[in-house]
Amino acid sequence: MRWCFTLLWCLMFLLPFAVNAYKYQKFVLPKRCEYLKDSKQIMYQKCKGKFPLVAYTKFRDTFMKQDDRMALFMPKSLEYVMVALKESELHNCASIRLVELKEYICYDEDGGKRTVKFKYVRMYCFPFHIQITDDLTHECIADRDGISNSQLEQQMLETNQGIIHYVFDNDLTTRLQPLPQIIIIITTLFPLASAARQW
Repeated sequence: MRWCFTLLWCLMFLLPFAVNAYKYQKFVLPKRCEYLKDSKQIMYQKCKGKFPLVAYTKFRDTFMKQDDRMALFMPKSLEYVMVALKESELHNCASIRLVELKEYICYDEDGGKRTVKFKYVRMYCFPFHIQITDDLTHECIADRDGISNSQLEQQMLETNQGIIHYVFDNDLTTRLQPLPQIIIIITTLFPLASAARQW
């Protein structure tokens, strides 16, 4: 019976660490992305569609699945482009403005607006032009309009910064993030329990 008490004690001691790891995940706006909040620029949706197989194969994004959705947003200044990956309410907005990492103002085509909030968001801002935005734009336009070398693709080449944005509210990916901590706990408990049995 002593090993049972040892196992129970270990669970009581170690489990809160896994719970806290899940509860206090830092979904905060990265420092490199703060200019989006400070500038208050409105980003306009340019294209949306399915995440292309060629991009899935080329970039091996472990967050994405082949049937995931995407949308492309750009401000009038053409300073940067944001790729909103994984289907979310942002895809239903004609334009958006970032308030915080998990909060956005969504404008519809008729001028109406509403606040959209999320729970699980990741954003990566690159201070330079990135290839994936070019490829996603090309594939999105080709799939939607059946053409290439469009004006939007030319505008994309003028951008100086690339942004990759993920919303995981409808996906289990983020919810599985504490799994490594749980695995560590389990692999720690079993040797302890085995040792306790031998006492």
